[in-house]
Amino acid sequence: MVSGSCKEKLVFYYGFDRLEELLRYEKVVLQPDHYTEEELCFLRDRGVFPLAYLSVGEDPGSDAPWHIPEKRSAWGSSWVDPHHPEWVARLLEKTRSTLTKGFLGLFLDTLDTASEVSREGALSLVKRIRNEAKRAYILANRGFALLPELAQYVNGILFESFSTTHSPQYARLPEDYLKQNEIIACYLKTFGKELFALDYADSEELRAFACRRARNFGLHPVVSDKYLTLLP
Repeated sequence: MVSGSCKEKLVFYYGFDRLEELLRYEKVVLQPDHYTEEELCFLRDRGVFPLAYLSVGEDPGSDAPWHIPEKRSAWGSSWVDPHHPEWVARLLEKTRSTLTKGFLGLFLDTLDTASEVSREGALSLVKRIRNEAKRAYILANRGFALLPELAQYVNGILFESFSTTHSPQYARLPEDYLKQNEIIACYLKTFGKELFALDYADSEELRAFACRRARNFGLHPVVSDKYLTLLP
């Protein structure tokens, strides 16, 4: 067992099992259907804080009334209308069920997609999720267009692709992107939230670059593969 003082801050792991390896981390973002109540209890009892993945602005399911026609992500998920009452009800039910199952918080993904469809709708939905989750920890992925209002509803902010990308291949971001991201990182620090950077790498050189740069700008670094199945 890893002592609390030696644990790494955060990891994203969208695979299955590997419970002993997950004990190395303070917080772990998991797919909610990949772990049982007993496995979540195992993690919590050993000082690990499990967060459940929740997509706010995209839906991988089949055609539904809340989908935006002809709008799909690179992963094949449909964009959704964050105002749609059935989508709102669906996410509130997922919030209740994952927290009841034993997760201690939520990771809100695809906020950028939701905000592009409707900034007002995205903020309203996040507020509803916050109220449903009560005091549970909420980590937002980006969602910069929703700031400053977003900050009052979340405990932490993740800056995905702060330094590197995996599309079309693993690489540093271009210099103009890096400079723009530095400005955003400085802005994020004004909100007093826990801040993380999620980057992607397929070499030790690229991994070291991403970790070093995140720390230089006050972000806790997380580096993984594009499928988030790596436990470094």
